[in-house]
Amino acid sequence: MIFTIDTFCDRVESDMNGLIDELMYTTGRDTPAERQAWQKSLPRMSVVLAQAQQLNQKIKGAHLYLGSVTLEYKLPAASAWCDVVLLGRNAQGQAQVVIVELKDWDTKDDEPGVSEALIRHHGQDRLHPSDQVRGYTLYCQRFHSAVHAYQAQVDGCVYFTTTTSVAAYTQPPHTSLTSTYPVFSAGKDVGTLAGHLAGLLQESDEQFAHDFERGTYKQDRNMLRQVASSLRNTSSRPFELLDKQRLGYELALQTIEQASQQPKQKHVVLVLGPPGSGKSALATNLWVEAALRHNARGNVAFVTTSSSQKTNMKHVFDTASKITGAQYHVLPANQFNPGLYGKQVKQLQGEGYTMKPFSWRENLKVLRQEIGDFKTPDDMNFLSVVDEAHALINPEGHDIGFSAGWCLQAGPQAWHIMRCSQVSVFLLDAKQSYRDNETTTPADLERFAQDFGAQVHTVDLSGAQYRCGGSTEYVEWMEGLFGIHDEPTTLDWRKTPAKPDAPFGLQLVDSPTELESVLGQHHADGQLVRLLSSYSVEWKTKKATDVHGVAPKNQDFYLSYLDSSGQRQSWSRPWNYAPAEDYTLYVQAPEGSRMHQNPLAEVGCPYVVRGFDFDYIGLLWLNDLIWREGRWMVDPEHVHETAFASTKSKKALKQADGLDQLLLAVLKGYRILLTRATKGVYLYVQDAQTRAHLQQLLADADH
Repeated sequence: MIFTIDTFCDRVESDMNGLIDELMYTTGRDTPAERQAWQKSLPRMSVVLAQAQQLNQKIKGAHLYLGSVTLEYKLPAASAWCDVVLLGRNAQGQAQVVIVELKDWDTKDDEPGVSEALIRHHGQDRLHPSDQVRGYTLYCQRFHSAVHAYQAQVDGCVYFTTTTSVAAYTQPPHTSLTSTYPVFSAGKDVGTLAGHLAGLLQESDEQFAHDFERGTYKQDRNMLRQVASSLRNTSSRPFELLDKQRLGYELALQTIEQASQQPKQKHVVLVLGPPGSGKSALATNLWVEAALRHNARGNVAFVTTSSSQKTNMKHVFDTASKITGAQYHVLPANQFNPGLYGKQVKQLQGEGYTMKPFSWRENLKVLRQEIGDFKTPDDMNFLSVVDEAHALINPEGHDIGFSAGWCLQAGPQAWHIMRCSQVSVFLLDAKQSYRDNETTTPADLERFAQDFGAQVHTVDLSGAQYRCGGSTEYVEWMEGLFGIHDEPTTLDWRKTPAKPDAPFGLQLVDSPTELESVLGQHHADGQLVRLLSSYSVEWKTKKATDVHGVAPKNQDFYLSYLDSSGQRQSWSRPWNYAPAEDYTLYVQAPEGSRMHQNPLAEVGCPYVVRGFDFDYIGLLWLNDLIWREGRWMVDPEHVHETAFASTKSKKALKQADGLDQLLLAVLKGYRILLTRATKGVYLYVQDAQTRAHLQQLLADADH
């Protein structure tokens, strides 16, 4: 919502409940906790702005955005929301943006953090609020269309609305940070904050305010070139291309070149390939080259389809390029939402509109009538490169029940990516779609392309293999083992004492302790190792603040087994720790993380590791997938993937093929896990009959 400062202060004084009701409708945040937060914070912000007006009467007509205390102005094509954004002109006559982050924190006993960006809040490391504001301001400076068009100045600060004890936040190592993005507290700092705002904003600018409101994601061309150039540099380039990858890359690049000469013609490129065929490497290199050659044509976006892929690719862009903000060239698929959200859907349904997932095309017509232009404009990108496209959501004809942040009534994500892009490149392996909401197929993509009159080009990476020791035979054997295709092939690919030069290792171990031991030896030799498992145990530690401090019996994995002497032993581990969905802590294991100290400290799942690889992996094969009566069977009691809610529902399992559908989903998860290693896989198989079956297969092949 947008107000003048004068109007906002009047509304808080005369009609606060009505204002909060409007905010609840606009933002969709209608919980008692949200109402209470607004009731506490809005009056405090109003007092500050009223004092700022007394210091400078000219700013009473300046504008501010206000929504929820934690959910107000949504940055274009980003998941971040700014609490308060003030808009006007500064003393130099330049368009001015001031972002104010409101914090309703009790800061008693808080301490300075170990780094500039971290603060010790209630005994835990949290992102320093000033660093949060720094991210917002840098994003606006580099990726907001109105800021670019007006060459606006962007500043930010933090206002603690319920405390006066913020000394820890300004002490070293935070001194430099808070000098640029200052912090203020309720009480003694109210006048100081009012003066700060009055000094930044000198007068209003209604046109700029409304253009900012309608602002879209727009990349800074100079920064785009710098990031791409850094990633292309051989010393920092994260992925190299070989053989079929190079052919696929050249074919896709040729299509992009063609599109650059046909501004009104859309193109869709499908890059198909199995795990390890080099899709991610091709995607990254394609983005780099297109960003360098065609940055003048518009945005060049790298699109992700999961939180794990998003956080890890953002990490790659930032660390490989060494440019602050490079990560914002990575766009989650959810950010292509045209502007349709849950609260709005309910309101429109109340007005008599169908607004169901199956009626998504009609829903979009209704949305255009309601808001005019979509929040994500048509053709806002010249190029969108979508890696792991098999995870895109398509609600057509599917009982998804799990939207992962996407409004199902808006329709298929891929359709909107095509709508927003002149060229869309989708890299996918349909066999990796294993969650209930991963419902996009190559046929769907071709059908959506027809809606836009797009030319479709297909690149096939079949036969290429850059994981699994480069052995396509291993992948075929594994798929045959699970019945995904034909019968198991030979094990000529398997490295054994008799075949030390074979490309890939697969070995059974007798206990989780032995699994940890053999991987530990590889780690000591400088190899990259991880422990993995399917969703065979419940994620009990998900909300724990110190997962490694949880008692062994209360860990996610608490496995009992007999050692070689017949004694009962136990082994425990947590699932991958991902505070604020930061999966880099597991995949990248950055310095300072527990996984950096010990890469076997946690267990990764298919969702987290899909798209990434390690030298050796140890797979905890537990009782979700077992061998009985000559076939694979699934035990629903041991399947804890929350994204299988529809497939695992009582209704679904009562269907004739219900268990078969759940089995297929679980097998796809195992296929992902068993194709993460480049050199070898070690298996601990908990179920005796399943272990015996695998031992027999390997023994027969060895003889």
